[in-house]
Amino acid sequence: MPFTKQCRFFCEQGALLKWLFPVLFASLAVLSIHSQESSGSFPDADRETYRLYQEEKWDSLVIVASSALGEGLDWFYLRMRLAFARYYLGQYRQAAYQFRKALEFNASDPAALEHLYYSCLYTNCLSEAQEILFRMPPSLRDKAGVTSVALKPMLLISSVYGFSNNLKNNSGKRLLDHNSFFGERDLNGDFSQSYALMVFPAGRRVRLTTGYNFLSLEKLRQIEYGEIYKSGYDTILDNGYFYVDTLYDTRYHQAEDRYFLNQHGLYASADIWAGRGWVITPALHFLHAGYSTLFSQYQTVEYFRQSYDTLPSFRPGYTLAEGKSNFDQWIVSAGIIRDYPLWQPGLRCAYSNLNGENQFLASPSLSWFPRGNQELYTSARMELLFGEGEAQSLFHLKAGGKILPQVWSEISAGIGKMRNYNELNGLAVFNSGDDIRFRIGMDIVSILSRNLEVTLRYTFYGNSLEYEKYSESGKSVTHQINYRNHHILGGIKWNM
Repeated sequence: MPFTKQCRFFCEQGALLKWLFPVLFASLAVLSIHSQESSGSFPDADRETYRLYQEEKWDSLVIVASSALGEGLDWFYLRMRLAFARYYLGQYRQAAYQFRKALEFNASDPAALEHLYYSCLYTNCLSEAQEILFRMPPSLRDKAGVTSVALKPMLLISSVYGFSNNLKNNSGKRLLDHNSFFGERDLNGDFSQSYALMVFPAGRRVRLTTGYNFLSLEKLRQIEYGEIYKSGYDTILDNGYFYVDTLYDTRYHQAEDRYFLNQHGLYASADIWAGRGWVITPALHFLHAGYSTLFSQYQTVEYFRQSYDTLPSFRPGYTLAEGKSNFDQWIVSAGIIRDYPLWQPGLRCAYSNLNGENQFLASPSLSWFPRGNQELYTSARMELLFGEGEAQSLFHLKAGGKILPQVWSEISAGIGKMRNYNELNGLAVFNSGDDIRFRIGMDIVSILSRNLEVTLRYTFYGNSLEYEKYSESGKSVTHQINYRNHHILGGIKWNM
């Protein structure tokens, strides 16, 4: 490069440097000031949150501590002070979240462990409470005021009785009309069902539930069928000849049998604490049902319709006989939920063969706790049922809260075609064979003592039954009847 061009190049670079140095200097100054402000905000936040903690001004402490976290500050005592503020405000779900964060700084802090345990206990997160108890040192676990409720076995006993208007309203209705030749239906009546469940810890992170249930369902089997019989003779003149024809008509026979279906169930499930708010819930429900009643058997009857026929005709025939039926059913279910301070999303999947119908269920759910505790909550659940040749969508809503110092109330509603359906992680089974179109319910739960809880529940169901009517040629027509059920449940929960 020529000398003159080199001189011009260095001059241009020098002019550039004149602008570059002031910009760099200003940037370093701003960063220095910001660093000084950031370093100065920690003592201010520490001092202010400590003062509010000492003065027990919990609402103000929540605001100041949350603001400090929003500015990027985070240390053990900030989380502890915010956790205690949430705890003493009764916001146990948010308190549990902050105590977990504090334990990330100091995993063995006794105050954090103790109050996280109680926060989980008050929000019914027993699997996490159980895991916390295993983390506590013996001195803390045995200390006065800290009980091991999460480690105690729990006994749940409940009975439900169902009143139905099905038999009263529909048993007198004929199955067949003038176009039908055969019909059969089972009308469901009243029922009773009892549950006995035991919940107990199995290791550090697992809570097991095992139990037995028994169902007795009143049923009425109605069978109506036609019989072709000789009703007389007729003389016909044809081409100068007289012929005697046999006349036929149809008469109908009705039979019914009132019986009981008895069903025994064995249930097992687990709540597995997976850490960081995750809980996994596998379950298995095995059912064995049996009953004895009338059964119909179809047969084809060969006959010569007229005396001069050379080829036989055929007519349907039916015979009735007492018989027994026993069959097994099962449900395999698995769910996962995630606890957040105010929300609890979940997903459950189940596969079942109730009444011999294979069905897959997928159910996303979302619960909301606006106050951060169990005093007010609501949840929504959608269920997708994929059966043999059809798919159904169900929707459920629930809302509840504390109405008295030791009393909670809950209302619920569901809509959709619920047939061969299960819920509550496979524990509650609806396999009567009929469809539930909708339901509306209300619960009352009362804590009578530290170890005893009582539940009373009423649910109104809108049901329908579909059955087939057959013509003489075998063509079927579907008919539907509707009825209503009223379920009343009473139960107790006893911490042993």
